[in-house]
Amino acid sequence: MQRVPETLLAIKQAVDEDRTPGRFLLTGSANALLRPSVSDALVGRMEAVRLAPRWFFR
Repeated sequence: MQRVPETLLAIKQAVDEDRTPGRFLLTGSANALLRPSVSDALVGRMEAVRLAPRWFFR
């Protein structure tokens, strides 16, 4: 998502047409909520989940 931000409009449209949770999984290391274009496009349509590093589970 951070490399191709123009896909956000397509995702926004798809989510608005069908609000079924879990249809999209966007990954990246950048904090999406800090990017104005992302937070504006997906406000109310997105939830950020922070994952623990792999070593945490050993």
